[in-house]
Amino acid sequence: MGVHQWRQADGASLMWFYYQGNSFFQPEIFNLETDGYGYAIGELPFTYWIAGKIACLFGWNVAILRWVHLLIFLSGTGSLVWILRQLLKPKQAHLFSALLVSILASTPVFTYYCASYLPDSPALSLVFLSWSLLFYGYRSDRKRWIYGAAVIAALSACLKLTMALSWAATVVALLLFPGKYPTISAAIRRHFLLSTSIWGLMIVGCRWWIMQYNAQYDSSYFLASVRPVWLYSATEIYEILMGLKYEMKGILSLGTAIGLAGVVYFFLKNRRKIHVGILLFIVLHIAGAVAVIVLFFRMYREHDYYTFALWPVPVLIALTMASYLRQQKRIIVLSVFLLLVNVLWTNRVLHLRAEDATAHPFTQSVLYGAEDRDWLSKSGISPAAHLFCPEDPSPNTLLFALNRQGWTAYNFGLQPDSTALESYRSLGLEYLVLTDTQHYTGIYPALFPMKIMEEEGIVIYQSGNSPIPPNLFRENSESVVSP
Repeated sequence: MGVHQWRQADGASLMWFYYQGNSFFQPEIFNLETDGYGYAIGELPFTYWIAGKIACLFGWNVAILRWVHLLIFLSGTGSLVWILRQLLKPKQAHLFSALLVSILASTPVFTYYCASYLPDSPALSLVFLSWSLLFYGYRSDRKRWIYGAAVIAALSACLKLTMALSWAATVVALLLFPGKYPTISAAIRRHFLLSTSIWGLMIVGCRWWIMQYNAQYDSSYFLASVRPVWLYSATEIYEILMGLKYEMKGILSLGTAIGLAGVVYFFLKNRRKIHVGILLFIVLHIAGAVAVIVLFFRMYREHDYYTFALWPVPVLIALTMASYLRQQKRIIVLSVFLLLVNVLWTNRVLHLRAEDATAHPFTQSVLYGAEDRDWLSKSGISPAAHLFCPEDPSPNTLLFALNRQGWTAYNFGLQPDSTALESYRSLGLEYLVLTDTQHYTGIYPALFPMKIMEEEGIVIYQSGNSPIPPNLFRENSESVVSP
């Protein structure tokens, strides 16, 4: 699963959960915090539910979720091609629009996540799809497309709340500055505001359900919370920025960076020609993007997929400038060159990620054949046994790959507190799974005294019947604070 495999395994496990016929409104994940049951959620899990139901029809294959997300991505990028086709002159418009969108799609962060198990790529793709529906509704003066755009935009925000930025910017522009958009008819304006009420109700309803569901089980999902910049010292901010600098090679490619620099230059050069209403729309998007960066600042250190919330800004600027292009033949040649640079760059980045992701022997066995894991049963481990995998980033992948129930270290901690472990044991915890025996320290030798298996890069210890010795637990354990 590559980088962020624990988060991707959450998505894959939700698909597995729905494949087993469970209720849409009772989702369970592997990452647990306080309750020990796994009833927690951070977004509306409708893509996982769709993938699970498709698997019910055609048989289990985890790649189904990847295909669902890829198809949503293709619909989003296809929408951008259609919008560009409307903005460009007829001559060579098809080729040019396809090239521009291909440069975006071949950027490492898009290529890697477009068919992953994370909701960020489909969420952004739905934003692009809502743009095309809104654009068509405005052009054709047909209200139903406006309502369709609002529903799609709401689903995008329910997948990732930061994706509400684009529609919110549109609402602010039309409500506060109606005089800047004289070409929008009164009927379209009225239906847009009515559709916005549907958009708002869907998002508020989704967030209310998430909060109520997590509160009901005294649980939470940490990616649903913010990490604002003001919580961190100057030294920590510098470290986060350095971490982001390291991530940049996997976020931007050389070709895309050159293309974006050219778009920004062209935008600044022609800013006086752009309609003031469009400029206002772009400025509101930029303000929203800045707010997202400030509120989720900590997450940008190693969560490159959080940059998906920022991409509407450069894409919107590129769409705006497309109608001002004149020398398309010269731009087409440059676009082909940038696309080739992107392909080479992205291929290298993804190759390095694959090497890193498959370095562990267990991961290699998962990828290269160990589909039948009878050695678990031969070791006396029941299929219904509960496992505890405290390491990161492999624990969710371990649980999912082994098709076992269990718990992981929610806050990346190697030594959970005694209350959590007692809770897990009361729910049937029997085994400790490690990939590094150096972590077999602290409270673990007393709780899991028997090593019963060491194979394919993992070590499994069996639980004893003795209670947790209070003197073994250290309040200042080796746990690492979650980002």
